[in-house]
Amino acid sequence: MKKYLLWLLLCFTPQLYAHPHSFVEMKTQFIADEVAITGLQMTWTFDVITSADVLYDLLNGDDSAQNWHQHASDMMDNIIANDYFTRFYRYDSTTKSALISFSSPPINYSLSHQDLQAILTFSIAFESPQPLSQVDYKLFTFEPTFYVDMYYDNISDIELAPTMQPSCKLALQTPEPSEELQNYALSLDRDDAPEPNMDLGMSFAQQVNLVCR
Repeated sequence: MKKYLLWLLLCFTPQLYAHPHSFVEMKTQFIADEVAITGLQMTWTFDVITSADVLYDLLNGDDSAQNWHQHASDMMDNIIANDYFTRFYRYDSTTKSALISFSSPPINYSLSHQDLQAILTFSIAFESPQPLSQVDYKLFTFEPTFYVDMYYDNISDIELAPTMQPSCKLALQTPEPSEELQNYALSLDRDDAPEPNMDLGMSFAQQVNLVCR
């Protein structure tokens, strides 16, 4: 993934070397039919510096549709290998918590750009449809090492399918990592990685709460 998520800015301020080094602004739309949630559509907009690594060859060389699709495919291979950097949990009266699995490959995907920012859009389906009543869900999307900060700018960046709107409500929860974790992230250089199995990115991930009644 770092092939496409490189931080290329050279600077002399020590804090700017701290994690994260790349930024992805997200938009997510739930996909649902009349009775169940069936998947997610995600749009990831990469920061300008990260995008330069993706777009340079495309905008200055072979900009054919085939080449754009190949770049998108390369990016998706890394994303799929990391379970879409997404965890979706279900909570109901019979299950304390259940991690919902995604099917693979994605339903569709495409790479585009707006000015100097690369935009990757893709849709993914759950392995099994998820109920629309008497259930709570929590959605997290993050890069585990916190090399990349993946975030929603505001709650309007998350949309419910029309069939979900009568019975489901959304809330976006801001993470509150401890001062110790914040200092640890600040101490990591560009080439450093957190301790194994630390899951540092989860501590800084926004939490999308979905309640369906």
